[in-house]
Amino acid sequence: MKYKVTFNPIRTEEELTEHYRKHLLNHLVTVFQWEGLDEDVPTEYLEMTLLLNGCCGFVKWEGKYIPMLCNPADKPDPYFRATSYIYANPAVGNGNISPNAVIFNDMLSAWFPRDCNEVIDKYAHLLAAAEVSLRIALKNARLTHIAVTDNEDDVANINKMFADVANGALATTVSTKTLIGDGLKILPTVTNGTDYLRQICESREYLYNLFLSEFGIHANTAALKRERVLTGEIDMQIEKPMFNIESMLQAREKGAEKVNKELGLNLKVSINPKFMYVEDESEVNEDVSTPDLETGDEDTGNQSDAADTDNDVSDGDSGDNGRDTESKS
Repeated sequence: MKYKVTFNPIRTEEELTEHYRKHLLNHLVTVFQWEGLDEDVPTEYLEMTLLLNGCCGFVKWEGKYIPMLCNPADKPDPYFRATSYIYANPAVGNGNISPNAVIFNDMLSAWFPRDCNEVIDKYAHLLAAAEVSLRIALKNARLTHIAVTDNEDDVANINKMFADVANGALATTVSTKTLIGDGLKILPTVTNGTDYLRQICESREYLYNLFLSEFGIHANTAALKRERVLTGEIDMQIEKPMFNIESMLQAREKGAEKVNKELGLNLKVSINPKFMYVEDESEVNEDVSTPDLETGDEDTGNQSDAADTDNDVSDGDSGDNGRDTESKS
């Protein structure tokens, strides 16, 4: 039996939004690394539940503890935290979960589960809109000239010519009467060019970096503004988002500690190294140009090198002139 693989292109903005929603979520589930779970327990499900539901409990099934989607139930304690959680799963069944067996997405989720759906949806819509703009700009860039005429025969001939070119024909024919007629005019279209396409691509990348910043993941948004970024500005970008990611990590560590004590597990969680910021300043590009506040020139040390070179040349010239004078005398 032969299987045929078909490709369904994404056509509408709604389909693009759903595509980016899955893409962004797929990126977020790899931010934290978990240890201590059974090999057949997917850590992606644990992180996906935390991100989309705000909390995730653990229940025993077939002799092992597995993460489970749950929600607050019963009356809260004096601090308005849930005293019990309920779950329902077609394979596992339903029941209650102790608050000590529940892990939260961040430090405030114990009061009101803070899922990430709204943020993911917001940037999925923005990225989909940027993708649509890019598609439109690419198609508009194809048309460099437009034909203007009042003759219907000329219109048919010109349309055929453009259609042949668009379909990749190696040659096309147009009547001489159409080309040299007095009523036909070929006018250039106003196109935004490659700069506009570059702006759309940069905007899409900028939106993606802003999305990462929303979740406390360090993203170098300033790199899109200029090629070189000052070390101090990099530090400022790190300080702002690190609070969120530390809060999420702290909530996971605290939840893992409670679950370990309650269920006798050995869960451990850490940030994926690829999302960690640079701590060693030597790893940052030190070749940074610092503009002179008065002249606006960049002080890179090249001027002093050039001055030294000029001095060497002048010394050499003076020596040659001295020898020439001696020989003449």
